Amino acid sequence: MKTTLKARLEKTIREHLTREKLLTPTPETVCGDLFVWSETMPDVPQFWLLLREHPDTPQTVCLIPLDDVTLWQNIGDLELPYDLANGSWVARGSDCLWVSRSFLDTGKRVKRLPEPALKLIRNHMANLVRGRLERLPIHDEQNDERTEFFQSLDANRNQLEKLAQS
Repeated sequence: MKTTLKARLEKTIREHLTREKLLTPTPETVCGDLFVWSETMPDVPQFWLLLREHPDTPQTVCLIPLDDVTLWQNIGDLELPYDLANGSWVARGSDCLWVSRSFLDTGKRVKRLPEPALKLIRNHMANLVRGRLERLPIHDEQNDERTEFFQSLDANRNQLEKLAQS
């Protein structure tokens, strides 16, 4: 599973970067920018979206992972409408992460989501917080591949969190 999924997702990342509805990043880092940290992608390559600044400490920002594996979603995840970013995207709301703004310099800023897609993700996350929804268990006895996929997502998040704290 790892080799097949990893190869497919790496190809998908290359395809996502050429999508016409994705915007070229501005000179200044802004909300909506997409980043890649190669250290966090041993099994499941992902983009990390700069979602927002912390309201009390603007030097802290929220990142949320995006990928195109629409088949497997968890309760905090949001599948974006196809036409918003010219393709399939899932925002992994259960895996968002607060990091120092300076940490963004260690990643590769590759593209930017259009404002309507960013707004939709922000609204979803606000609803998620208000509803206090919890993540479903990642182990699925009926589907080992799904379990492995979510374990890889967790590993990516944990690795990025370690990088951000170092």
